[in-house]
Amino acid sequence: MAAKTNKFSQVFKILRRARVGHSRKTSLVKDKEGHIINNESDCISRWMEHFINLLHHPPVSLDRDLEASSHAAEPSLECSTDPVTVDEVKKAVQLLKNNRAPGICKIMSEMLKAGGINIIWWLTHIINEVWHSEKKDWAREIILPFWKRKGDKLVCSNYRGITLLSIPGKVLPVSYSIPRSQQSVATGSHSKPVSCQTAQRSTRYLLFAS
Repeated sequence: MAAKTNKFSQVFKILRRARVGHSRKTSLVKDKEGHIINNESDCISRWMEHFINLLHHPPVSLDRDLEASSHAAEPSLECSTDPVTVDEVKKAVQLLKNNRAPGICKIMSEMLKAGGINIIWWLTHIINEVWHSEKKDWAREIILPFWKRKGDKLVCSNYRGITLLSIPGKVLPVSYSIPRSQQSVATGSHSKPVSCQTAQRSTRYLLFAS
């Protein structure tokens, strides 16, 4: 039935379950010494400790000559910091992918697309507020641990962390990555694009480019 209705996500879920069998979930975890933790708050603290140690690496010392040559080869980025327009936010929302897990705000891309122009106006206002006030609420992430299907299920290092970002927060960098020019913002005419969009760079880079 899932294949006939083009629900391919359900099809792949069924195939994965048939391939690896049923996997029983566990809420237990081991500490660094290998002792089992069965208290919920202590388990959460252990997961926090694991991902903090995993994701926060000390800065790597770079060769000065190599660093200087990389800066010399880096193209200059002229980023327009003017407020985003309703049309730019509308285009950014249309570029969002469907069937993606929401972040901490629990807002899905399908909700933004189905909300019409009222949601676009609201989102444009929020994006401009966040951009100029430098609020960090949209930077909050949810990390979900998924077992790698090998090794002890009670050991944190045998899990892969999947980060869930805020869907409306993704609209911000995409809006600023849309080619725009200072003249077109002011007069509506089109000239050479002035944006943070460059080849082989992700939208996460655009947040820090200015």
